[in-house]
Amino acid sequence: MKDFIKGQHVTYNQFQGKVNFISEHYVTLTIQEWDKTPQEQVNSLCKTHQVNLCVYREHWSEIHLVSPQVNNTFSTDNAGIVENIK
Repeated sequence: MKDFIKGQHVTYNQFQGKVNFISEHYVTLTIQEWDKTPQEQVNSLCKTHQVNLCVYREHWSEIHLVSPQVNNTFSTDNAGIVENIK
């Protein structure tokens, strides 16, 4: 795999994550992310903590794309009432 897209879901060895940063020499994969506390967010550029894994170019062939999961469930959570007015 050579053409990475930021946010792309991938696996590398036993890790699953998403592409976070792309350079010609390495990519980083975010393998864990969680929200910062409101106090931490006050003067922060990013509102989350991240664990990123650096994968150098010579190991890019070991990065595999994760197929998107299709969710065909039906929900009325955001449905509104519609009236037929003639």
